[in-house]
Amino acid sequence: HFTDSYSLNISGFRLHQTNHPDKTAHAGAAIYVRTSLTSHPLQKFQTDYIQSCAVSIIINNIPILIAAIYCPPKNNISTNQFNIYFNTLGHNFIVGGDINSKNIQWGCRVTNPRGNSLLNSVISKNLQVISSTNPTYWPTSSRKRLDILDIFVTKIPSTFHSLITNLHASCSEHSPYYSQSTASLCPTNIAQHHYTFISTGITSISQYWKKLI
Repeated sequence: HFTDSYSLNISGFRLHQTNHPDKTAHAGAAIYVRTSLTSHPLQKFQTDYIQSCAVSIIINNIPILIAAIYCPPKNNISTNQFNIYFNTLGHNFIVGGDINSKNIQWGCRVTNPRGNSLLNSVISKNLQVISSTNPTYWPTSSRKRLDILDIFVTKIPSTFHSLITNLHASCSEHSPYYSQSTASLCPTNIAQHHYTFISTGITSISQYWKKLI
């Protein structure tokens, strides 16, 4: 968990981060972008219920916004609040992270109120949720159960195709996962780009970044 005075630098990558507004070491979101990629940081979304940072990149001449998001579990988030957030992301985006929004529509065991709010926002704004087929949350407490808390929400052209891979690495209570996006203009012109969104435990799995991005 980063603060204004603490962060983790990884050689060969640029760090973009949005900390929790109370400025203590919890919550927050971060993106690492390989320095060889041209990217532009965008305005942070920083509230007590959503922390998100985003960068803009170009894939096959199409601007795409890549964002990391974290939503602390204790806050209530309405459909309108999700709508306000998604409205800041523009026309084409891939946002991923621990949204703590459970819904059976994307493979969770149960549906919680925030999951209903997110689903209503996704439907109203014609977005797509991409989730792992395996749990991303591995609680250490016997009172909690495995579930899918880390997902991607996307709004991308039909020429883009995304696939999630769960790395099943030991990393706090969340397993890291990444989305491989393929963008094609025609069958002979295909470009692949890999992005990794990790909600916790960056230190222990930083070696994956060099393999996947």
